[in-house]
Amino acid sequence: MKIVHVVEGLDDSYGGPAKSIPYLAHYCRHLGAEPLLLSTRYAGDDYNEVISEKKLPWEVYDVQGPAKLRYSPGLRDRLIQLGSQADGRTIFHLHNLWNFVSFETYRTARKFNVPLVISPRGSLFPWSLSQGRTRKQAAWQLFQKRALICATVHVTSGPEAKLLRALGVGDRMIQIRNGIELDTKGAPQIARNDAIAALGLGQDQRYALFMSRLHKKKGLELLFDAWANCAEGKGWTLLIAGDTTDQGYAATLRAQARSLGIENQVNFVGFAGAERKEQLFAASELFVLPSHTENFGIVVAEALANGLPVLTTKGTPWCELTEFNAGWYVEIDRAAIGSALSEALAFSEGELASMGRRGQDLAARYRWDEIGEEMHASYQKVLAASRQAKQRIFG
Repeated sequence: MKIVHVVEGLDDSYGGPAKSIPYLAHYCRHLGAEPLLLSTRYAGDDYNEVISEKKLPWEVYDVQGPAKLRYSPGLRDRLIQLGSQADGRTIFHLHNLWNFVSFETYRTARKFNVPLVISPRGSLFPWSLSQGRTRKQAAWQLFQKRALICATVHVTSGPEAKLLRALGVGDRMIQIRNGIELDTKGAPQIARNDAIAALGLGQDQRYALFMSRLHKKKGLELLFDAWANCAEGKGWTLLIAGDTTDQGYAATLRAQARSLGIENQVNFVGFAGAERKEQLFAASELFVLPSHTENFGIVVAEALANGLPVLTTKGTPWCELTEFNAGWYVEIDRAAIGSALSEALAFSEGELASMGRRGQDLAARYRWDEIGEEMHASYQKVLAASRQAKQRIFG
């Protein structure tokens, strides 16, 4: 069984999918699947830590024209080659919507009768649809709805499954969560003071951590407003760890921090590779992700596995935080975020650590080895259904 994963970007700066897709490919490979990862060039000199560590086959293709469209003749030609060589044991697994990557994968799969799995990865939630609305409406009419109807759709949460059904494109759906590699997680291996020193931070502060792409869907403006209203004088600093490729947006955030008078309480620490990420988790007592929308939010699972309580919004699927008393799960507005943040910052180190230990119990639900087994079995069912359909058509 050969699984061709296709996505617009896999550079580490692309965010959660740059981790979840390689991990999914790696753990399915353990069960006998043969993975191939295809992407367009996203950051110039693309690099992916997980792909490098796991030695996964990855091909990167240049784009031409507007970056949003991701037009890539090289990717098109490679997909056609793979489709023409497919022998009944190949699946195309597409991981994004709306652009040339999505269109060409769908078109090639249809032309060569290759089974297609699509993971929308949150692209159909209302907030995401509101961004670039005209382009997405055109894509929906031209090909995207047909592609989702023809494919097996992979969702990672109940809210995403409900949304797909409402759009009328969820007849063939599998719901399998993303995961984390728990074997390398658990209680932080670095003492908090040592991590703070390694990061060059002050020992006289307590630290809350945001770690994700610096993108307007992540709700940082809401977080800054809430921080300005409740954090002054409490001895906390907010660490912002994320790629700053979009320098204009990063400058807007810094300007907002200055206008709110919190520039000395907000530290933009930049993109965090594996070692630096572990240091940031170890140095922090609280994790915050105030997103407008997430189909999963893999960094939430990573924070929980590292013993941090999490404050996030109902734009994410992490309602289990309430069940486990492992954090705060609030509405997407300044008042709700501010109220939860005020409560969290008033907690002692011991109280937050207790919540973090409960969060580790929650994180144990998201083991990649178990998720890989579920997805591998689903791939086998997709191939079996495809063979049965061909038999009905061709006899």
